[in-house]
Amino acid sequence: MFVYEKKLQYPINIRQTNPKLAKIIISQYGGPDGELGASLRYLSQRYSVPYPEVKAILTDIGTEELGHLEMVGTIVYQLTKNLSIEEIKAAGLDQYFVDHTAGVYPASASGVPFSAAAMQVKGDIIADIHEDLAAEQKARVTYDNILRFCDDPEVIDPIRFLRQREIVHYQRFGEAERTKCSGLIMAIFFYSRTPCEVRRTVFERLFFRIRDFYSRTPCEVRRYDIIGGFSRILHFYSRTPCEVRHVLGRGLTSARNFYSRTPCEVRHDLMVIMQEKCRD
Repeated sequence: MFVYEKKLQYPINIRQTNPKLAKIIISQYGGPDGELGASLRYLSQRYSVPYPEVKAILTDIGTEELGHLEMVGTIVYQLTKNLSIEEIKAAGLDQYFVDHTAGVYPASASGVPFSAAAMQVKGDIIADIHEDLAAEQKARVTYDNILRFCDDPEVIDPIRFLRQREIVHYQRFGEAERTKCSGLIMAIFFYSRTPCEVRRTVFERLFFRIRDFYSRTPCEVRRYDIIGGFSRILHFYSRTPCEVRHVLGRGLTSARNFYSRTPCEVRHDLMVIMQEKCRD
């Protein structure tokens, strides 16, 4: 249930009409990357999300997008309020005027009416969250393009506010992707590969990195550590060359033990780790 508050999220008071600018800004009302499509996308995606935290984010942002839709509609209305026929013709709004008079109709800047074909609801949290991340960036780019045509501070201020909110939404979706989807992505990545590919990938990342250290002289090991991180200089430098190579040798032994396992054992252990991470 929604509770409507009779005020805009950001104050809008435009005194100078500008129908040409309104023709551009209306794209964020009903265009392919506009606020109407964004609100419908998020409020529809939330039903199939398995995590309450992500569902809450989609609900919050989808509701806020409805408020942004109201803001864009208000901007378009105030820019086209009380226009004369001559001003309508000069701005190229005569065709729009015939169909909608001075009403705010959801359409893109090129005049294409709003269509749900510009949005997607897949019912898969990974696919939907990444679509949402892309959608917020596309909306941000659209506002950037609108600002290039604005010279009225009374229009620039609310447009900048809307642009900033797109960045905040992108960050919130990014948090949801990192906290709730990263484990699922890793599980899908490993599970879709053959056992040999899984073992080879892990081996390449672990064994060859250790072998690179082990093939160096004691001086090279020390020098690499000094360059790579000053926080470990004292720890390594206080050891003798033999102690340094002994520590790295223990890591090499672990890698060899890991590589001696069967492919099924490797994939089984990885899937158990991924499932535990997803449950957390």
